[in-house]
Amino acid sequence: MSFFEHNIENVTESLARAVQGYDRVVFVGNCMGGTGALRFCHLLRSPEDSVVAFNPEVSPATDARRAFRIAAWLSPRACKALPGVLDRAIAATAARVRVHVSSWEPELSQGRLLFMPETAVADSTSGRWPEPVAPAAREHPTLRVVHSSCTEHDMVPKVLRPAGILAAIVGHAVMCRDDRFDE
Repeated sequence: MSFFEHNIENVTESLARAVQGYDRVVFVGNCMGGTGALRFCHLLRSPEDSVVAFNPEVSPATDARRAFRIAAWLSPRACKALPGVLDRAIAATAARVRVHVSSWEPELSQGRLLFMPETAVADSTSGRWPEPVAPAAREHPTLRVVHSSCTEHDMVPKVLRPAGILAAIVGHAVMCRDDRFDE
């Protein structure tokens, strides 16, 4: 787990070239993919762009899960810098950033490490978005959504996908309409 630090200049340049010329770009990732989506979101320059990160890893050294603490031991410099790198990338992007975290403590504690001004709580088992999420999404370009019904690892395959919420989250990001969950 290099936390996207291996050959970072080339990766950043390649990704920057890949997103050029598009009217709308959406970065989506789960766990380390969510970390990657946030790590490179500074490359997105339009408010029409979106970032959707599910349970990103923010600070491996403070994670309760052993695999991440081992990664922090193996790559201490990159892991120590990661929270700041992610916060700076989020602050620098013009894209709408949505970080979805489960209420399972190891993932929730990682999600709370990101500097984000607003949190909305969603019950993801209902199959539709609850009312508190829509007003928060309208008012904030960055938003952390805590899925209170997700109390274990694997929120995406175990809860969001079966309830139809995953398709709604990604669909709204692609259509740039995540502030109107009733449509």
